[in-house]
Amino acid sequence: MAQIPPNWSNYYRPPGQWGPGGPLPPGPAEVTIDAIGIAWNITKSDFGLWVPTVFLVIVINYAVSLPFNFATNLLVYGSIFPFNPSFEQQMVALGVSLIGSVIIQAVTYALHAGMMNMGLKKLEGAPTGVADLFSAFPKFLQLFAAGFLVGLVTGVGFVLLIVPGLYLMGALSLTPLLVVRQNLGPIDAMQRSMEIMKGGRAFAMFGVMFVAGLCSALGACACGIGMLFTLPIFYCTVAVTYYNFFASASAYPYTMPPIQWPTPGPPPGTPEQPSGP
Repeated sequence: MAQIPPNWSNYYRPPGQWGPGGPLPPGPAEVTIDAIGIAWNITKSDFGLWVPTVFLVIVINYAVSLPFNFATNLLVYGSIFPFNPSFEQQMVALGVSLIGSVIIQAVTYALHAGMMNMGLKKLEGAPTGVADLFSAFPKFLQLFAAGFLVGLVTGVGFVLLIVPGLYLMGALSLTPLLVVRQNLGPIDAMQRSMEIMKGGRAFAMFGVMFVAGLCSALGACACGIGMLFTLPIFYCTVAVTYYNFFASASAYPYTMPPIQWPTPGPPPGTPEQPSGP
């Protein structure tokens, strides 16, 4: 940690070996479209990491959703491919499917938080591997609750003439990383994200995420295979924005408080020194 510039001392960095390039200098503590370009540089600099990561995300989504759908059909209809189900069976299947959708979305939300954390680690210059995709799962319950609340609040916002929903999408965009990195509860993480993105920042962040999403979706033009190369742009864009707010010396009061390391005591077995003359 001695290689970290002093003006970043308030930014918590996980212990471990840093990459040869060290951490990247953060940008201004503001929402900026430049985050997309930085996110693309992070992505293209290590396709060997991101391509298998995105492929693994796709495989996990199918591995979770397909068996659940088949199990629902067997449980409700008695057949994997039901024909002419009754109205009662359809209602039961709908309820079970809703429960399954919540579970699937919770897993997906944790995976997406893991990809954001991977982008953040690349910015920090920390060693990053495909296994880091699961780095958010220790906070799975907190992410489950956060994802549910974010979806609920954003959904209500879209019902209220759409514009509030767009605002909330931007305002709550940092929630996953705040849960994972700052160990905040769902409500606290949402409040902190909204505090940072207050005012015009929320709409600016929605615009940045919208453009980043379009860039990520460009991969679908190549028969979907290109998504393996472009999908990380969206998640790395969110990571860059988080990094700019929490790693920059100008980010106060958004920086985390300095770590108070305990003062080392004498080695065990050292005789006590007399306090008096």
